Amino acid sequence: MIRLLFADDHQMFRQGLHRLLQDSDTIEIVAECAGGVEALTRIRELQPDVAVLDLSMPDMGGLEVLAAVRAEANPVPVIILTMHEDPIWSRRAIAAGVNGFVLKDDAFTELIKAVYTVLEGKQYLSGKVAEQEPQDENPLTARELQVLRLICRGNSNRKIAEALEISMKTVDSHRTSIMKKLKLHSIVELVRWAIRHQHD
Repeated sequence: MIRLLFADDHQMFRQGLHRLLQDSDTIEIVAECAGGVEALTRIRELQPDVAVLDLSMPDMGGLEVLAAVRAEANPVPVIILTMHEDPIWSRRAIAAGVNGFVLKDDAFTELIKAVYTVLEGKQYLSGKVAEQEPQDENPLTARELQVLRLICRGNSNRKIAEALEISMKTVDSHRTSIMKKLKLHSIVELVRWAIRHQHD
């Protein structure tokens, strides 16, 4: 049984998500939280298998909770579930080490898929998020940032393809696109860029 905690400051959304999740034969809801502070406390107390967090909560946002969780000795996998479609948020979450990022207007099955994927040790981005084009000074898409982080960790194209469940040809295409957009010519330069922009 997958022990899941979720946090959202909107009661109606929490109730709706509870109804959907309770029908699952493989997921047990161990805690529902109305804010980030409560979520962090309960995560530390209960050590769920996965935490699903809203991005925007009044007391402590999902990214703040994520940062605190990632600092723990054995961090609980975190999925951000949000209504914010602006690519800046998914890229910030990826840079902070999020395990999954799903939009609230995605199908419920997308969230379930994200839960199973992150528990396999892989990162999950819903389709819309993965292919979003950037809208600020960072020229990389969310998917390219995923690939970049895995490159910086020393993963081969094959390992990256397996982790993201894409083809090696697609990985190579993303790698080429990243180098071209950043005007870089070697992996060393790429890693330096990632460290400088806190994406390593």
